[in-house]
Amino acid sequence: MYKSLATITKTLAILSTVFFLFATSSFADEVAGKTEDASAEATPRPTLRPVVFPEREWLRADAKESGFDLEILDRITAKMKEAKANGVLIRDGYLIAEWNFGGPAEKRFDIQSCTKSITSLAVGKAIMDGRIPNVDVLVKDYWPDFEAGPYTDKITFRHLLTMTAGILQTTRYGTGQDKQLPKEPAEPGTRYNYLNDQSKALAGALTYLYGRELGDVMNETLKPLGISMQWGSEPRWDPDVVAADGRTIRLNCGYSRAHFSASDLARVGHLYLQKGLWKDNRIISEKFVKESLTPCGIPTGPRQEVGDDGLILTGGYGFKWRQHEYDGVTTWGMHGYGQQFCVIIPEYDVVMTKLSNWRDKSTWIGNNTFYPLLIRSLKTQ
Repeated sequence: MYKSLATITKTLAILSTVFFLFATSSFADEVAGKTEDASAEATPRPTLRPVVFPEREWLRADAKESGFDLEILDRITAKMKEAKANGVLIRDGYLIAEWNFGGPAEKRFDIQSCTKSITSLAVGKAIMDGRIPNVDVLVKDYWPDFEAGPYTDKITFRHLLTMTAGILQTTRYGTGQDKQLPKEPAEPGTRYNYLNDQSKALAGALTYLYGRELGDVMNETLKPLGISMQWGSEPRWDPDVVAADGRTIRLNCGYSRAHFSASDLARVGHLYLQKGLWKDNRIISEKFVKESLTPCGIPTGPRQEVGDDGLILTGGYGFKWRQHEYDGVTTWGMHGYGQQFCVIIPEYDVVMTKLSNWRDKSTWIGNNTFYPLLIRSLKTQ
């Protein structure tokens, strides 16, 4: 009897070991039909508490209890002060830290190219509203006045979102960057070039589709988040859009001139961390968020940015969000001229914003300084 029991026990132990190895191996994933690719999401760490959403103000939480190293947070504060910046640090929807070295908390800043990510969000909203079915339809089919060179009839919304439309920059800003602009157009989907014209074209198409200024559309879209923003234009470079009924509508810059407070921009980051859902309100689809935070597959460099604490690997480009990696942790960020940013770290459910006066170059302390500090403050605990 004891021998039989021992045999059964041994057999069960072997089966248990085999099951464990199967369940934790890549082979198990293959059997289950799962494949690993560039869009695979980082496994989130166990949440410290249920995620919350802010009302008029963010709920506050203790930094140390929220998993941050206080000494490193002090270093971040010193850098924010040096940069004369406003910003917030959020985890699980709780306010961990707030910096108002650039003015009152409610001050709106010109977020420059962070605006591109807001334009991307507007595309997601257009899909939710049924203005376009998906990002792979041709822009020309939905905005008849769209013209962008010899490949106009092949350009999709995805191409414009990922900066792979292959078009040329029509506006010259009189800076050294003008010399780096491509000289010839390319087949859509074959070349990445960071050009404002691609975001401007998106804004034009969206303005035509809605028959309204894009700033009005986005204020309506972001109202459930408690956000109030302003969106300017550049008449020197961006002509009005002619609506389907013949009206002329001011074109808000798809690439710049959106104005947000640091706290409100963090709400957009929190929306993306929650996969497009705000409380019970679906703002944009989970699919669109996932694609936004997935490298487009076209090489964008690669390059390394030297930071105060090592190297940041500049990774891929999604739907106007840029990927970075530091010490094995992936971040996705909106980035604007003057070293402004809104960064999210999905693995830790963290958002941080930094906004400042981009005209004052003494404030230009950027992500290559802040991202390593932020990640180390989480990993040290």
